[in-house]
Amino acid sequence: MTAFDEPVIDVAALMATLREEVRRKQGVCRSRGEDGGAESWNPIHASLDMAEQRAMIGSGVPNMNRFHWLLRLPARLVARVLLYLLQIVTLHQREYNQSMVKAVRGLVRRLRAAQEGHASLAEQIEQLRQRCGDRDAQMELLQSRLAALTLRLEMFTARGGDAAADASLRDAA
Repeated sequence: MTAFDEPVIDVAALMATLREEVRRKQGVCRSRGEDGGAESWNPIHASLDMAEQRAMIGSGVPNMNRFHWLLRLPARLVARVLLYLLQIVTLHQREYNQSMVKAVRGLVRRLRAAQEGHASLAEQIEQLRQRCGDRDAQMELLQSRLAALTLRLEMFTARGGDAAADASLRDAA
């Protein structure tokens, strides 16, 4: 009986390869110039890329590489004839698919712009809140000064407007 060598599978290397493939696919989505920062956009762009690839239904004959070359030639001929006959359906379907992908991409762009605008407005609101807090602190300071001046005026008028009393009040304040 012969001993067969069982293949050794390195799980760590396999996982590293999978992670690299995922990063590469996500990089394809980012390379489209749509780097809004949110990772949640990557699946949307990946789905749109896939839909865009599939939107051209009936535009060309498949390669049929899985067939032997002797079978591939007649199979491609039959496929070409079928595509020609089915153009009445595939032409409209292709136009519809392309327009839908274009519309969804436009919606994604506008949604992304709205999201960025929302973030900008939220930042402006936070700045306004901070300024209002500063103004509230200034108002409290001015109100305390006004109360001190009002008290000083009442004391001055209660003493009959005496200049010496006014000088002592000034020193106290």
